[in-house]
Amino acid sequence: MRFNNAQVFTPAGFVRGGFEVEDGRFAAVFTGERAAGTDLRAEAVYINGLKIC
Repeated sequence: MRFNNAQVFTPAGFVRGGFEVEDGRFAAVFTGERAAGTDLRAEAVYINGLKIC
């Protein structure tokens, strides 16, 4: 499932983007906007343990 238009908290602060969840786990985090997915209407999202490599 894909979620977009969120404010995702990263080690660098909040970034506008979204994420994908597969089998109950975060599969991807992306910046910018994607066409498909659930619009989170700029809600803030904190993904515990997120590390950007």
